[in-house]
Amino acid sequence: MSGLIQALTLGLGYYFFAQIVTAVQADFGTTRAGIMLAPTLGSLVGAICAPLVGVLVDRGWIRGLLVTGAALIGGSWLLIAIATQLWQFIALYATLQTIGHGLGSPIVVAALISNWFSSRRARALALAALGTSVAGFAVGPLVQFGLAEIGWRETCMIAGVASLALIIPPALLFVVNRPEDLGQNVDGVGRAAAEGDERAAAPPLPLLRQRNFWSLTFCLGLMFSVQPLFANNIVAYANDVGIQGQRAGLITSVFALGALAGKLLFSLVLDRIGRREGLWVTIAVQACGWMLLCTPDPSWGRFIACAAVFGLGTSGLVPAMGSAIGACFGRASFGRAFGFMAPIRLPLVMAGPLIGGLISDATGSYVLAFQIYLAAFAGAAALAALLRVPKVEPGL
Repeated sequence: MSGLIQALTLGLGYYFFAQIVTAVQADFGTTRAGIMLAPTLGSLVGAICAPLVGVLVDRGWIRGLLVTGAALIGGSWLLIAIATQLWQFIALYATLQTIGHGLGSPIVVAALISNWFSSRRARALALAALGTSVAGFAVGPLVQFGLAEIGWRETCMIAGVASLALIIPPALLFVVNRPEDLGQNVDGVGRAAAEGDERAAAPPLPLLRQRNFWSLTFCLGLMFSVQPLFANNIVAYANDVGIQGQRAGLITSVFALGALAGKLLFSLVLDRIGRREGLWVTIAVQACGWMLLCTPDPSWGRFIACAAVFGLGTSGLVPAMGSAIGACFGRASFGRAFGFMAPIRLPLVMAGPLIGGLISDATGSYVLAFQIYLAAFAGAAALAALLRVPKVEPGL
């Protein structure tokens, strides 16, 4: 269920947006940086909402949040399809679309999985994230076909209807917030908690006094600044060097395929190594892929190789992150910890897509942006070294 939700929310948002950038830019006659205002402002809106989402998650509102998120995603694509001004496109994407993503993933889905798993949490998170990779592999060619045959507006309408029809019914029927709601237990061990026999979630302030919180926040902030730079600009980058149509769309498909393989791999290894070591591995693999596009006029082969390797490394970040947050703060405070990190790392996350667009407009190339962001990987690795994971997860 978690895999299906992530496939549809991120597949119809995270991957979808990258495919329509050049078509929307041409339609509205704007700059690349102008289009990138949508995800940049969306990062601001998402970060503002994240602490509230985290609190609601810890209070057991997971299913309701997922349903509301699907409704917002679907409705926003339907409204975007009839937008007549650039500011309408930006406003709809930065508000309804972004809030929908925030309610559907990743805080809510990661918390749902963390409620059910502890000792094998990283494996469960990695396997659930397979849905995102499957969707990403399919979205690129499908959207490019839609752009060529019916246009970007009609393609957005199809995405909106798919979000409403394919997410809401399964979420209502099959999502259960906690194993205790069915008289079951975390990892199938111990006793099920009686009604009212729950440990109270820690208030936000103690989290802000912990070194682990700040180390994870800025480590993840650097990594999450790199990912939207890649996701929102990679197809446009390829278009700029003469790679068009299905060949450009295939880049995101290969990225998703690399992520698919990586999730299978990381599902086997992350629970066997330390949480800090898991973060290091994912950072190192991403850096290796990133360097392939740091040279002028990269070939289509370099784009494909970068997408495969970067996707492989990216796939391990979410399960490694979720596993580290759960181990450091416990499932009772998982949502709060995850949610309160978002606004703090906001400046880093917002910078990625906008800097990429501005550098592209100024220089005619994304090479300098990719070179600058190599430093993010070194910084993230250094911050991960500061992490100190408790031997026993809080609350267990």
